[in-house]
Amino acid sequence: MKEKTINELLKDRWHPYDEEPRNHSNIIYLNADGDIYSKQYVKVEGFRTWRDFVCFFSVCKWAYKDDLPPKENKDEK
Repeated sequence: MKEKTINELLKDRWHPYDEEPRNHSNIIYLNADGDIYSKQYVKVEGFRTWRDFVCFFSVCKWAYKDDLPPKENKDEK
């Protein structure tokens, strides 16, 4: 159930792995094992490219954290 809910929240927010996010943006990404992680993407000239990031972390697709809906408060009705 939890996985279905996550997929519904993200289905229209995913970006393909070959699209580079904005520098200094907070992203979540789905890796080849089906796990979701959160990182800040920071481009450092001459050190790491987006392609290196994708290969190292096995990124399949990603989304901006800011595009996610706010977390619901259980106490609110």
